Amino acid sequence: MLYFRGHFPGMPILPGVVQLHWAIHQAATLFGVPVTISEVTQLKYRKPIAPGSTLMLELDCDRDNRKVKFRYHSDAEGDHSSGILKWREAST
Repeated sequence: MLYFRGHFPGMPILPGVVQLHWAIHQAATLFGVPVTISEVTQLKYRKPIAPGSTLMLELDCDRDNRKVKFRYHSDAEGDHSSGILKWREAST
C-alpha cells in the first residue's frame, strides 16, 4: 500500500496523518461533518499499524458540541489510536 512506502524502511507502519485523514473523511461521509477540522484533541497513538492489519474504526458523533470521537482498534492488537476531531460552526 502506498501509505507505508518509506515510513519506515525495514519496519513499515501506517502514518498518523493517514489515520487522521481516514477518520475525517469517514466522519464527513457518515455524519456530514465538515472535511475541514479546526482542532484535534486527546490524540493518542498506542500501537503501530502494520501492513496487512485488519482494523476497525469507531466513530461517535456529538453534533451539539461539534466533535467526533474516533478509535482504531483490532482484535489482534487492541487499541491502536484515538482522538477527538472538532469543527467550528459554519460562518454565514
